[in-house]
Amino acid sequence: MSDFNWHIVIVPLRVHKVISGFLVVARVNGSGNFTDLGIIRLETFCEYASLAIDNYFRYLEILEKQDAEYLVLQAQV
Repeated sequence: MSDFNWHIVIVPLRVHKVISGFLVVARVNGSGNFTDLGIIRLETFCEYASLAIDNYFRYLEILEKQDAEYLVLQAQV
């Protein structure tokens, strides 16, 4: 049985300032260690993904509000 060398980086995904998940990246054996630049890139990617998820949920809220306003206006007519 061969030995495995695991290198793991876990970065949180924050939506509305709450951790809503994690990005887990692992390297096994000959892949080498994570560099500082690689870790910074992962953190930057997670910040971007978190912003995209947050924007999606905000967009859904805006659509729901618009639908509610439309129904109110429609009821007035």
